[in-house]
Amino acid sequence: GVQVLRRRLLAQARGRVLEVAVGTGRNLRHYPPHCTITALDFSLPMLREAKRRVAAHRCRAALHLMDAE
Repeated sequence: GVQVLRRRLLAQARGRVLEVAVGTGRNLRHYPPHCTITALDFSLPMLREAKRRVAAHRCRAALHLMDAE
């Protein structure tokens, strides 16, 4: 299903990653540990949840409150 595809796709990421509309950060744990992630979202409640996921999974991610338009 979607979870399998998500894991396979994100496992291929390399270097610096820009994730637009990160939401609650469900993808973050699937990136390889060597990736540096910049994650954007315009919803503060979503970013708060993403921040919890970053801490729980020890991701190298910088979260930013902004609109991608």
